[in-house]
Amino acid sequence: MKQLIDKWRRGKQLTDDELQQVHRIISGKDATELNHWLSEAWNKDHSQVNVHLTFKELKDEIDRQGKAQKKALGHGRLFRIGLKVAAAFMFAISVYTYFDSNKETVKSYQVVTQKGERKTFWLPDSTRVQLNVDSKIVVAQGYSISNRNISLTGEAIFKVSKNEELPFVVDSDSLFTRAVGTKFQVSAYPVEGVQDIVLFEGAIVVSKSGVFTQNLSPGERLKYHWNNNLVLKERIASGELAALEHQGLVFNNANFSQVIRQLERYFNVTVHCNEYMFKDVAFSMHMKKETSIEDMLMIMGETIGFTYRIDQNKQIYIKEKETR
Repeated sequence: MKQLIDKWRRGKQLTDDELQQVHRIISGKDATELNHWLSEAWNKDHSQVNVHLTFKELKDEIDRQGKAQKKALGHGRLFRIGLKVAAAFMFAISVYTYFDSNKETVKSYQVVTQKGERKTFWLPDSTRVQLNVDSKIVVAQGYSISNRNISLTGEAIFKVSKNEELPFVVDSDSLFTRAVGTKFQVSAYPVEGVQDIVLFEGAIVVSKSGVFTQNLSPGERLKYHWNNNLVLKERIASGELAALEHQGLVFNNANFSQVIRQLERYFNVTVHCNEYMFKDVAFSMHMKKETSIEDMLMIMGETIGFTYRIDQNKQIYIKEKETR
């Protein structure tokens, strides 16, 4: 059971067989061992158990995994965990998270996504991380005991559990974002040369040693340009803010090279085109996370003026639309 909880907390999708194993442990003959473990852990110090995972979050995640499995298995048998089982599993995760995070040593570990891949997982303090495509997070040794430090390359949304004694700190290439209990996004792809920090809830402090310190309020974005240390803070329109919070694809006066890089990361494709033909393009658009690459290219082609072809190996060929 502990291994299954660890796998789920770190963003790994449970297989159909593993979900059935959870069901057997919680509601079957193996429940005695689990109940004894939970009871023993709870009785040690039930007042300190950190139950920041909400029932709704767990249910949503189980529903998401169920839909993903149903899509993968077609009309085959799909195992579903009932609400009672989900609640018990949530309790097991909460108790295990607390006592696991209070061991004398917590080893550093990392979570990685590839192009076109996203992961949602919980850190030992119950902070939720939505790791976007082509990204990596490294969790520091001693996390939730002596620190709450992580490093990020790429993009992620953090919903931080409150702990005033241990601020949550994201290091994105020596740009530090500090929070106590809040929800924000950090976008730090090295190839872009700029970092974006967006605040959805609460308050954060963004700083770079010897360069600047800025406080952000909800609905604000800070942009930091690496080449000249330029710092810009701005309000975000509600539509764009909603798209960012739901991991949508957002372009704001993006040049064509930026558009291509984002498409390749987002959809795990390779785009072939003469970017010079579109050097004067400044493209703006907000798209939902569920938007397909075909729909994206169709809209972009009509807006910018190009035609495209996608082959079976995820190779996309773009050329300027011919005029008559």
